[in-house]
Amino acid sequence: MPIRPLKIGFLSQFSPNNRRDSSGTNYKMAEHLSKIGHLHWIKIRRQPWNRFVELFEKAFNKLSPKKIKLDGTLLWGRFCEKPLDKKELDRYDIIVAFFCSNTLARLNTDTTIIYFTDATFPCMLDYYRQWTNLPLWNRNSGTQVEKAAMDKASAIIVSSDWARNSAVQDLNQDKRKVHVVEFGANIDDSDLCIEIPHTSSGALELLFLGVDWERKGGAIAIDAINHLNNLGIKATLHIAGIKNPPAGIENNPHVNFMGFLNKNIPEHYRRLVDVIGRSTALLLPTKAECAGIAFAEAEAFGLPVFSHDTGGVSNYVHDGCTGRLLPLGSTGADFAEAIADAVRSGAIDRYSDNARALYKERLNWNTWGERVSVIINSIVDK
Repeated sequence: MPIRPLKIGFLSQFSPNNRRDSSGTNYKMAEHLSKIGHLHWIKIRRQPWNRFVELFEKAFNKLSPKKIKLDGTLLWGRFCEKPLDKKELDRYDIIVAFFCSNTLARLNTDTTIIYFTDATFPCMLDYYRQWTNLPLWNRNSGTQVEKAAMDKASAIIVSSDWARNSAVQDLNQDKRKVHVVEFGANIDDSDLCIEIPHTSSGALELLFLGVDWERKGGAIAIDAINHLNNLGIKATLHIAGIKNPPAGIENNPHVNFMGFLNKNIPEHYRRLVDVIGRSTALLLPTKAECAGIAFAEAEAFGLPVFSHDTGGVSNYVHDGCTGRLLPLGSTGADFAEAIADAVRSGAIDRYSDNARALYKERLNWNTWGERVSVIINSIVDK
């Protein structure tokens, strides 16, 4: 007698069909969850006055030295999100909740839940700039909501050891139910290079890939590219993902500004694939990072990565193996020296081989799907 396929509810504010939302992570997750069972999007809907609350938060944060972060708090859930129907929720075999601690904390269902996230509320406090200088009530409320959400889940799947440690230590979760499964590259396998060109000689084509110029360390990357050329190492920095050209790059002969690239637009997606494929390494000296899809995408093409050792980055970049992770506070000159040393010693070719191997072993969505499938089946079979 055939086994009925699982009915999976995909709980998220993001459409599983949109490659742009959350860097396309929800798209890839949904694609591989669909191989496990029948997937249905349970859309988190907003109340009519949601926009008013967002504008209030934005105005308050602009005018006050104290900041507030309302999404993820009890206040937000009560006033800004429409409640979900229990009858609809109960018809699924399992619900996968994607980046929605507030909704999950208030969910009324008997269905088994798996919670996916790349960070916890406590580990984000005073880490990303939007989470700095929050009042005590905001910190306590956000932490309370995050814990309530995790308590409801039968399994918690996070994207790094950094997030797992916070779930266990800050939110008292049983370490046996918190699993680390790294994200994959949001690039189609058919677009990956088969052969990796080794690049220990010749001009360097470095890539900066990100939307948040300040947080991703854009100024440090520019400084590094200038230092490399001053050291006599010819290098170009391709900047992809930023909407507007950062100040001071207009007359820099070592910078190629490509603008924002939307993966939903075939022409933009092709330009992104092309620039990754012809680059030598990823230079992304991010100051704060939960995981970083850009690292997986670069390593899928065999690109060594030069970044900071912060947040969840070390699950995606292994220092001295697939690139270099420098301590926070490192300068552009420090990154230039690390890159120059890798080039002169020939280590950059070894980093390249190891980067591609790490992608094949862990940083791909097929592996993600297989590992998540094991977790889901172990819960459903209980």
